[in-house]
Amino acid sequence: MTILKSNRFLIFLLLVIAALRLPLLFEGLPAVYNSTEYFMAKIALGMGSGVSLDPLIYIYPALYAYVLLAIFSLFFVVGYIFGFFNGALDYAVQFLTDPTWFYFTGRLASLVFSLLTIIFIYNYIHKYRDETHARIAALLAGFSINFFEFSAYATQESLLIFISGLATIFILRLQNKSGGIEYLIAGLLCGLAVGVKYNAGFIFLGVLVVYMQNMKQNKHTIWLALAGAVSGFIMVNPYWILKFSDFYQGFMLISDQMYSAVSTDRGINYIWEITTLIKTELAMGVLFIAATIWAFKTDFKKYLPFIVIIIVTLAYVGSWNKKGIDYIFPIFPAWIILSSDFISNVLNRFKQKRNITLVLYTILFFPAMIFMLYHVSLVLKNDTRETATDWIITNVSAQECICYDNHHYDLGISDVDRFISYGAGARQLPDAIKVKLESYRNDDRNIHMVPINFEDTSKTLPGSNLYEAE
Repeated sequence: MTILKSNRFLIFLLLVIAALRLPLLFEGLPAVYNSTEYFMAKIALGMGSGVSLDPLIYIYPALYAYVLLAIFSLFFVVGYIFGFFNGALDYAVQFLTDPTWFYFTGRLASLVFSLLTIIFIYNYIHKYRDETHARIAALLAGFSINFFEFSAYATQESLLIFISGLATIFILRLQNKSGGIEYLIAGLLCGLAVGVKYNAGFIFLGVLVVYMQNMKQNKHTIWLALAGAVSGFIMVNPYWILKFSDFYQGFMLISDQMYSAVSTDRGINYIWEITTLIKTELAMGVLFIAATIWAFKTDFKKYLPFIVIIIVTLAYVGSWNKKGIDYIFPIFPAWIILSSDFISNVLNRFKQKRNITLVLYTILFFPAMIFMLYHVSLVLKNDTRETATDWIITNVSAQECICYDNHHYDLGISDVDRFISYGAGARQLPDAIKVKLESYRNDDRNIHMVPINFEDTSKTLPGSNLYEAE
């Protein structure tokens, strides 16, 4: 962090990025637009209530859930000290009735991880390249539109990008100094990255390529890298050993879903990643592709570790039927490294022509800045769902009902009866929490929500009006 003390450029960039992303932390709250936020919060709080590190849901590696558990535990301690909670029961009821600050603290951690990513990318590329390379890389990481959007969610992506970035950039260190300790650390970082999401596993191939290129000098160091990778993964996923069968089944389930599930994103396999990258990152997406092609032609051996990470990940993820740009996030740091070298090369050719440099930076970063400002402006306004929620709270009194065809826990309203009378919540919640929830029956945000496909809807309907959802 000492690099911050004398670097005005980096400090200014971090302040700008933080200012652009801070408003997103409040987007929609207490509702959430990304259902994974609720899913991961439920896993973390489930571990907390059970006083166990067993995540109970095994389709994801557990590192992010543990990070979220630590954040929520700190939130509880601070809230308890300052009188926001009288105890664990109040804390649990708070999440069920108004989870605003739970999601906010998780999103704040994601913002911190995104800023740390910029710092470490700048620091390492400055060390192994030069100031120009480092500034370009930091700008690419800071103004990536996808990083911008996902850094506002309490989900795995910001932590994934951070650790994947450390693992990928450490390959630069291996190319300059490749002793046993370096391979051990590289493997450890790869294991930690996989401990966040399985699709980060191909970063280890970059380490393997460096080893093969320097096999004569380091004959046995690859075993240290493998030991580090396994240790890094198991260290943050101990239940992969303790409950191997459950985790293996979860891994196979999520793997099968990648090929059988249908997602909202559409595209031709092996092509959609490129088209989506360009559509979402604009000029920066074009740059990533151009830099990869340039690396092939310019110095194939030097860039081979990063090219392998990119190509193999694109080939694997591209075969999935379930699509999403976030699935290729682990290779963004490799693209940033190649792109910073590519742009620096271009700038060196035109170093006497400042207008060329200005035009290049404008093309790359101005559209992203406009998009970010536009997105922030939308966040500061009520969207259709928030307007609908306000209407429900104003016009539908407690005890009245809304009929729905698919429950959305992200509406910003709650239903006490879902946790007390029926549904999974009623079966799992302890009676002490149900007693506390009774006091929320007359809360403005408590609306009785009844599923259309409920076996006998009349059993859940009090004698009042029924609002049907079209």
